[in-house]
Amino acid sequence: MITKYSILACTAGLVLSLNVAAAPSLNEMQECQAVLDFVVGKTSDMASVYPEQDLQAVREGLVAYNDFIQQDIMTPGLLAYSNNDAEKAATLQQQIDAYKTSVTAGLSTRYSQQTLITDYAVVINGCAKKALPPSSSDVALLKRSLETIIQLAQQ
Repeated sequence: MITKYSILACTAGLVLSLNVAAAPSLNEMQECQAVLDFVVGKTSDMASVYPEQDLQAVREGLVAYNDFIQQDIMTPGLLAYSNNDAEKAATLQQQIDAYKTSVTAGLSTRYSQQTLITDYAVVINGCAKKALPPSSSDVALLKRSLETIIQLAQQ
């Protein structure tokens, strides 16, 4: 089990992370999006377990991060991969969406408990180390989401 201090160190590292010169791979980012979709979906069913304002804080940062990944990495990456063929890029996006749905279903089976666990924050923090939004407000929202996940998981 990961200790409280190592998790806090991970989230502290998020603030200090710098974007890497190389663009993250589309495969890595589709995995990240699947985890984000899973955690956001999971928080929709936890109002009886956690305060709604905490769940909203988690969702807000994760949705903003997912939007960043889609708009700044996936969409331009798919266009580049398809030589700016929008139709081909749209087909690739449909395949990615289907893949993300299957990954999310697998995560739902593996993590069936109705509580948040620190593993979610660790995986999302790993994604942030690969690609961090340029906006400091989006980074702050993501950091708040991760800290809230950790706080709720340790209750």
